[in-house]
Amino acid sequence: MSKVTLVKDATTERDYEDIKVLHLGTPGDQEEVSQTMLVSSVFIDGEGLLLFGQMAVKRSQLEQNRKRLDNIKHYLSVEGDGLNSQVTSIFNPTDIDITYGDMVLAYLMFLTWTVNHCLEEEDEPRNLSRRFAMPCFGGRKSRDTAQLLGDMLGEAQMLADTFFQTLQDGIPLVTFVDAVAQLRKTTHSYSFIKEAITEPLGVAGAIMSWKKRVDSLIMVVDVGAGTSDFSLYRMHFNEETGKSTALEVEN
Repeated sequence: MSKVTLVKDATTERDYEDIKVLHLGTPGDQEEVSQTMLVSSVFIDGEGLLLFGQMAVKRSQLEQNRKRLDNIKHYLSVEGDGLNSQVTSIFNPTDIDITYGDMVLAYLMFLTWTVNHCLEEEDEPRNLSRRFAMPCFGGRKSRDTAQLLGDMLGEAQMLADTFFQTLQDGIPLVTFVDAVAQLRKTTHSYSFIKEAITEPLGVAGAIMSWKKRVDSLIMVVDVGAGTSDFSLYRMHFNEETGKSTALEVEN
């Protein structure tokens, strides 16, 4: 499941941040599952149609001889060259080559597409500045993954715009692969993609008021599906300068 929040900064008319959890489930046509958490699934059906979210789940239940891609984060976390590996026949019934990385990109396109629809309801532009949460990696892997995810989110925005009218009913795999190839023929700069934050830092920052001076330690305990971990942060906010700082306590 995925979640997105829209954050509007404080203004002269409003002295607080306005934070709204977007109802991604509405454009995702899965309100019976959740209004705010989007089903994070991708499936290629027997006709070579790329399907997303709850529709991917329903179609995969009819075609039980193949798997759908559910654990999106796994492919970012796996060691080695997993993202560049070709998708195997257990996921892909066609003879069209696609990598696991591009399957993840396909999901990010779907996620961005649902965000686009929500932003229309909020009368906001599609290319809003955005931060993104990522797993807790160390050193170079953290930097490389942040760069990769940032680029993929930029590509996802352009692809979501390209397929804005047709994505809900699925996209032929060959059409998606061709679009990605066209997109990557030239270099693009995605100025609306801002910094990465770790998942627990996103939680720690969300519980702060940021209205007065803060100088404290915050521990975030993450009990997940199969793994549990915790992080400790030194949080500081200076109300005079408006600058906030978060440092992860190592080890």
